[in-house]
Amino acid sequence: MKVLVTGGSSTPGFRIVEEFAKAGYKVVAQYNEHEIPAIDNIVKVKAYFRNVERVVELVNEAKPDIVIHTAAIGDVDKCEIDKELAWRVNVEATLALVKSVSKLNSYFLYLSTDYVFDGERGLYKEDDVPNPVNYYGFTKLVAENIVRSG
Repeated sequence: MKVLVTGGSSTPGFRIVEEFAKAGYKVVAQYNEHEIPAIDNIVKVKAYFRNVERVVELVNEAKPDIVIHTAAIGDVDKCEIDKELAWRVNVEATLALVKSVSKLNSYFLYLSTDYVFDGERGLYKEDDVPNPVNYYGFTKLVAENIVRSG
């Protein structure tokens, strides 16, 4: 089986890449700026998710059985400053992935954030009502809804 991991150089993305590679899966690890160390069973692909067309190309080239989407603009301050970029990467790229993956009949896993909640209570569950207090949390919530409806 082949696994595509977006955000393969992020902390959670890299750990996922490592585990799937150790388990013998063929892994396509997408990264943006930070190079991914060499690991057996992985193919590293540099792709900027600012370019939604490149997202579609990546899926079509990889033809994965599983997509694990961890890529995002996760810098909360940067999302507040550059809302257009945050929307393009966190929402539009997710939408493009969902549409592309659905055509392949592949599994899709999405890594969100606790920033979709307001932090008033903590220890949130998946069925708690979200209430993002910043733009990053808002974009991740919109993306969650895209994934749910995809």
